[in-house]
Amino acid sequence: MPGKVIDLARGGELDQAAFVQRVAATERVLLGERHDSDADHVAERWLLQALQQRRPQGALVLEMIASERQPRLQRVQRWLDKGHQVEPQRLAELLDWDPRWPWTRYGGLVQFAVDSGIQLHGSNLSRADVNTLLVSSPEVVFPADGARQRLSAVVLAQHADAAPMLGGMLAVQHARDTRMAQVLMQSPAPALLVAGRWHVLRGTGVPGYLPAAEPALVIALASADEDVAGDDADLLWVVGDDIGLHLLPLLLFVHWVPTPPLLPPPEQDVRISLRLLAPAAPPQPVEELQSERPSQAQQSRAAEARKSPPPPRATAAPEGNLAASEKNGDGHQPLPVAPPAAATDARPAPASITAAPPAPDAPPADFQAGAASDHEVAAPAGHRMGQGQHQPRRPPAGIAPGAAQRTADAG
Repeated sequence: MPGKVIDLARGGELDQAAFVQRVAATERVLLGERHDSDADHVAERWLLQALQQRRPQGALVLEMIASERQPRLQRVQRWLDKGHQVEPQRLAELLDWDPRWPWTRYGGLVQFAVDSGIQLHGSNLSRADVNTLLVSSPEVVFPADGARQRLSAVVLAQHADAAPMLGGMLAVQHARDTRMAQVLMQSPAPALLVAGRWHVLRGTGVPGYLPAAEPALVIALASADEDVAGDDADLLWVVGDDIGLHLLPLLLFVHWVPTPPLLPPPEQDVRISLRLLAPAAPPQPVEELQSERPSQAQQSRAAEARKSPPPPRATAAPEGNLAASEKNGDGHQPLPVAPPAAATDARPAPASITAAPPAPDAPPADFQAGAASDHEVAAPAGHRMGQGQHQPRRPPAGIAPGAAQRTADAG
C-alpha cells in the first residue's frame, strides 16, 4: 500500500487490510486528490484495484469529465463490454478525453475501470454552465458553516484582483459540489468519487450536499507536512513523492515526475477548484481551428510591405539586340524562357470506383459516425490491441475526439 493511512477520529494508523476493509464496507467514498501530484494518482489506482479485488466496484465518478458527456461514456462502455479491445491512446480518443487533465496521469485509472467493467460517470459542469454562473453571479448558500469564508480566502489569496468576480466563482464552486453529490448518489453503489481535495472536505465540499441518511467516507490525500482537520475528513492518506518507486510496474500511464508538496495549510491553500477566473472563449467549430492567426511579427512585416513602393515590373524583352537599360545588371542578355508545355495525362480514367469492404473487426452499426453535433464528432481510426498491424475501425456515433468541454479544476 502506498504511504500510510491515519484514522482522524481515533488517531491511530490503519494497516492495509483494515484500510481496504473499511473503504470496501462503505457504499459512497470520496477521495480528495492534489491534481498535480503523481503520488496521489498512484494511490488512487492502487485503491481502485484493491477494492475491485475485494468486491465488485459499481462506479467510478470523476470530476475530470462533465456530466453532459455521460451518453458518450455509456456508448463507449457498451461497445467495449462486447469484447472489443483498444490501446490506451485509442481509449482516450473514444472518450474524447480533455487534454487539460493529462491522460498520462488519469489514463491508468480510467483504463483499469473500463477493463474491469466499472461504470464511468462524469460529475463536472459544462463550460457553458460555468460561463453562465460567472456572468450571472447568483447568490448561493453553502451548507457548511464558514465554507464561504474559507473558499473566499483561498480564491483571493491566489488572485488579489478577483474580488469583482468572487460571487460568480463561489457560485461555480457551489454548483460543482452540488452536481458531484447528485451524480454520486445516482451512480450504482459502491461508488468512488475522485475529485480535488477541496471538493471532498466536509467543511467546504460535496459531503454537505449529500443526504444525512446516506453515510459517506471521506479520504484526504496529503503529504507528510500537511494537516487536515478531523472535522473535514475521516481518513488522512499520507503519501510522499517517492512512494511510487516500488509500484513502477503499475505505472503504465503515469509519467513519473517527482513534485514538491502542493498544498499549504488551509488558510494559505490556493489550489481550489476555481482556476477558471474568467469566462473561457466559446468552443469554435473544427474548421475554424485548422488555420492559426498570424503572429504579431508576421503582421508587422505585412504592414511594412504594404507601405513600401512595389518594385518595377519586368517587361518582356523584344527579339534581337537589347538596349543597355534592358540588359541584366552584368550586361548580359537574359536567357529566353520557353512557354510551358500543356499538361497531358495519358492515363486512362477508371471506369468505376468500388468501395473497399469494411474491416472484419469494424465496430457494430450503432458505432458508425453520423451527423456531428457539439458532442459527437467522428473519431480517427484506431486498431485492436495486440495486432501486428493497424486495422481501420469506424468509430461509434458520437464517440470521437471533439472540442473538450472541461473546466480546469484544481481543488
